[in-house]
Amino acid sequence: MKLAKTAITTKQAAELLKGKKRVAIFSHINPDGDTVGASVALKLMLNKAGVHADLYCESDMNAKLLCFGEVASYRKICSDRYDLLVAVDCGDIFRLGENSGYYASFAETMTIDHHGGEFFSKYNCLKEYSSTCQIVYEISRDMDVKLDGQIATYLYMGLCTDTGNFAHNNTDSASFYFAGDLFGYNADIEKVYKTFFRDITYAETMLRAKVVARMRSYYDGKMYLIYITQDDLAEFGLDHSVTTGIVGYAIDIDTARAGVCITEFAPNTYKVSMRGKDFNVREVCKEFGGGGHVLASGCRIDGFLEDVIEKCPCGRLYDMNGFVNVLKPVGATASDIVVCVKHIFREKAGHLGTLDPGASGVLPIAVGQATKLFDFLTNKTKYYRAFFTFGKTTDTLDSYGTVTETNGTLPNADDVSVALKHFCGQLNQVPPVFSAKSVNGVRAYKLARSGAQVELKPRTVTVYGIDL
Repeated sequence: MKLAKTAITTKQAAELLKGKKRVAIFSHINPDGDTVGASVALKLMLNKAGVHADLYCESDMNAKLLCFGEVASYRKICSDRYDLLVAVDCGDIFRLGENSGYYASFAETMTIDHHGGEFFSKYNCLKEYSSTCQIVYEISRDMDVKLDGQIATYLYMGLCTDTGNFAHNNTDSASFYFAGDLFGYNADIEKVYKTFFRDITYAETMLRAKVVARMRSYYDGKMYLIYITQDDLAEFGLDHSVTTGIVGYAIDIDTARAGVCITEFAPNTYKVSMRGKDFNVREVCKEFGGGGHVLASGCRIDGFLEDVIEKCPCGRLYDMNGFVNVLKPVGATASDIVVCVKHIFREKAGHLGTLDPGASGVLPIAVGQATKLFDFLTNKTKYYRAFFTFGKTTDTLDSYGTVTETNGTLPNADDVSVALKHFCGQLNQVPPVFSAKSVNGVRAYKLARSGAQVELKPRTVTVYGIDL
């Protein structure tokens, strides 16, 4: 039985949390400062309220996060018994990694997230804030838990890292008010800044210099891509934890709308981090089983490096609004071609005329805003080139059907030219039942080939000329 998924306020979240004895708190895979800061702060708040809480994250914590003592208490895979499971800063359930199955099977679950994540828990406390830590801060006030310097530092960690030290476009006035409140609780602002935005080892500097030097540009400078291999990390004696945030070099380029960092975690297994400015990278990552937030998402792709790079298309970065002429091959339907075009450009699309599967030819496809021009472009004069075989008749009137009659007497060119004149002008034509005409939303040829009786109404057509 599926459980109802309900939106709740911070006050309702506080009441639910205070009423539990044992709570498991989950951070998303490849954790950042916000998911960890919010999770640890929530754990400490619950402990003050007399509630036992444990932290879980499938991924290892990087060196920067481990500079803050409570981070070492994270466990990897959850199998214990709890009264409530809480997913923090998770845009969708798959961001929980291997813990997602356990989470999905549990009845009492709660999501605390910003940037409008998905409703995948029984209770969903979602707000459009610059960081999840701001929501946790509101919950602390509704719980009547008095903050201290330690909790304030973890909350500031999430705020500071998710706003890029107050430089990202998600920073708003509420972010600064929140920072002021945390300063009043003696948050260690200097430690957070030094850890995440200033201190870096020489080896990390050299790694970044190498990967940035070979950065690739795509879509006329609208997307930039960085890749890091296991050999790169081994060369400088580093582990994967140092790759966090390197995607920033790609998205920070002035013309970039999307930035991508591909990191090899195991042979032919790559972690892909995507960032966007005004581009929904979550939709791209979803195609590979990943997710996250609209402007910050990730996924995992298996394969050889160049193949993985090819699998990360962001064709929509072109703001495609126009027409694509596709030479449709024999065998493909017009709908097949439209599906391919939609995948490439990630925009709505539609064809301006149907070609039967057995026909090949130019198929105009309208993409994006150009689909609004259908009424002005359809039902216009069209040109066809056809190939005929004389001496045979099929039950479908095309080359795909079963031959029902043969005739060894073949006409000459003059006879054909004379006969063609009778097919010119305005005609009252009944389309063949094996045509692509739509019958109650189904192509006529599909109904005919299934054995169904198909009746098509005559229609008036004008043939302006036929040349042999």
